[in-house]
Amino acid sequence: MPPPRPLIAVALSLSGLSLLLASSITDAADVQAPEVWQASADACGDYAGTSTFGFCLQRLSAQAERLEEMVGICAGSGEWEVACRVAWVRTHIHDRRTDRAALLAGCGADPDCNFVVTDQRPSGSIKDQLDDCAEHVRPYLGDCAGHTLRRFHPLTASPELPALLNEAEPWMYQHIAAWAGVAVGCGGPGSCDDAGPLARDCAPWRDRYAKSPANCPSATPLHAPTVQVN
Repeated sequence: MPPPRPLIAVALSLSGLSLLLASSITDAADVQAPEVWQASADACGDYAGTSTFGFCLQRLSAQAERLEEMVGICAGSGEWEVACRVAWVRTHIHDRRTDRAALLAGCGADPDCNFVVTDQRPSGSIKDQLDDCAEHVRPYLGDCAGHTLRRFHPLTASPELPALLNEAEPWMYQHIAAWAGVAVGCGGPGSCDDAGPLARDCAPWRDRYAKSPANCPSATPLHAPTVQVN
């Protein structure tokens, strides 16, 4: 296994996501909002028939209060639809009146947008967040798992660890073992025995980080174990 490397700062800031999103996003809800669409079309009427029309709708989408309104606006934005949706997510991601499910629906199936939402609006438990990584952020599964477990560092001190070990799916094992090893190797509480059946896989990470304390998350927040994702 290669030596640790700095975790890719998937600081996919929402302000720059419109430049990164290349894949198509599916409709977030089977909802039609014709009155919203008509009002938006009227507001952008001077640009009808040009690509600027979609850009105009993108600017308007950020003003939509509800997911359904955004879907109605962005549906007519053509090649700007991805950016249109992202503009709405960017505006609402820190607004607690917009729940997490609506933000994910706003992203649709796009993993870049979903990564930002799952990272900035995480689930309550480690297991739930890892499940969200697998469901919404599959192309970046390793980084998403790393972000999740980094949030609970040192893992061996988390009261959730026993339940996590009991409920974890096979793809999670390598990540849990790595972060348990990081916790112990970086001077955290407990030992690799706390990782139960993953103790053997925990040990190499413990030894590696014990020899290189400068790589510990407490010293370098974005430094994390590089785990091979199958």
